[in-house]
Amino acid sequence: MGEQQVISDEIFPPIDQEKTIKQVRRFLDKKLPQAVRASGHSVADLKSPSMDGMPKSSPAGNSAEDRITRRLYAENVFGYFDIRFDFS
Repeated sequence: MGEQQVISDEIFPPIDQEKTIKQVRRFLDKKLPQAVRASGHSVADLKSPSMDGMPKSSPAGNSAEDRITRRLYAENVFGYFDIRFDFS
């Protein structure tokens, strides 16, 4: 057990708790709000991911392309009715 402790101290030096606390506070108080403001979001937008335990897959396809295609189709349909029934 003593040998294992020596090896882990060589790989991972002991943690300076006071220095770590100061660095974390500085990050949370100064750096994080700056980064959030720069991103254009609010701190309220930050939230932990929700895990319900159910497997999920990412959506396949191109949603931007689908929206454009639906809009063009709708414009074509409206144009057809506008010509056929002369709404003006």
